Amino acid sequence: MSEIQQITSVVRRKKYKTKKKPVYDVIIIGGCVTGVSTALLLQKAGLNVALLEYSKIGFLTSGSYTTHLNAYYDALNNDIVQQLDFDSLKLYAEAGKDALKLIESNIAAYNIECEFTPAESYVFSVTKSQEPVLDNIVAVGELVGTGAKYTEKSPFKIPYTKIAAISGQSTLHAVKYISALLAEFKNLGGYVLERCRVLKIEQENNIQLVYSSRGKLQCRKILYTPQTSRILNLKPFRFIPYVHYTVAARLDKNSNTAIAYDAAQPCHRFIAYEKDGDHMLAVRGEDHRVVKGKRREVYFHRLEQKIINHFNAEEIIAKWSYVYYKTDKGLPHIGAIQGTDRYISAGYNPDGMILASLGSLIISGLILNGHSKYENLFPAKADKMTPSQMGRLDEISF
Repeated sequence: MSEIQQITSVVRRKKYKTKKKPVYDVIIIGGCVTGVSTALLLQKAGLNVALLEYSKIGFLTSGSYTTHLNAYYDALNNDIVQQLDFDSLKLYAEAGKDALKLIESNIAAYNIECEFTPAESYVFSVTKSQEPVLDNIVAVGELVGTGAKYTEKSPFKIPYTKIAAISGQSTLHAVKYISALLAEFKNLGGYVLERCRVLKIEQENNIQLVYSSRGKLQCRKILYTPQTSRILNLKPFRFIPYVHYTVAARLDKNSNTAIAYDAAQPCHRFIAYEKDGDHMLAVRGEDHRVVKGKRREVYFHRLEQKIINHFNAEEIIAKWSYVYYKTDKGLPHIGAIQGTDRYISAGYNPDGMILASLGSLIISGLILNGHSKYENLFPAKADKMTPSQMGRLDEISF
């Protein structure tokens, strides 16, 4: 039985009496893809779930371009390739496929119109020095069955020294997807509080008291899915802020639609797709750690030059940047926080749809079944917390 089947087969509908202040089974802090997807899985299984979001649900999920679902070891996830052993890599390959199946099953079950489309996908090296990275990705892909194979075909006019095609990839509109999941969560009786800042958490016996800017709530378990600067204070976990840039353009009618990543460190992403009859392109990358003195215009200019040099662009239509957070090793934290009734799923990269969906599978399995076949891939690796660390976790402001 797959992880999805184990979770979705657990249907324990409960009858809740109407109360002014119910005790929720789970409160999820953070309305990202993981938060909404997990909330829906748990609510569908019969738990009573509340979802709290500091701003608007999905506000960090870009609706300005199509999101790539990369269920393989691309250049950005090279941290995973380098740090996991072979058995773990095989398990992660299976997990990536299960995460993609979760997205596909949600789209089918709820008839979601989110521009879900199969996509040709490629990873290529621009210089000889990048080739070992690409060789590593292809070698691991061949071993664990992710479908990475060398080819001579390229969808774009970007010079390369080597290029590999990756099978089984897709794209979707992330905001439309997450909005549909949120609507279904509400339809099942899930409770949503937006523009809600969590101020403090206390514990009384087995009940956790969540004090927020919208009032006090009670629950038995808490899931943290923070994706903003507040994540930096979630000790004993350590996350590092990076800036990610995107420039979007309209291409001429003869342009190809495909996805390509280079093997630079950090990598660049070239996402070419069709929208309302137009050929669109999003070029992303130029990631760097957040430090003072960096001028955004410099990085936007570099991405614009890639568009001008390698694509038939009719006009630049948008550019934006945002901050994301990684662990010091580049791997996310997904799992139970030792010694508590709390969980964390955070620290994804800018292509985090697959990892975010995998996070929802893992956390849902742990809460509903007490285990997940993928729980040891990216555990919440902090040691058992001291009383002072636990107190800091209670005081965290989201």
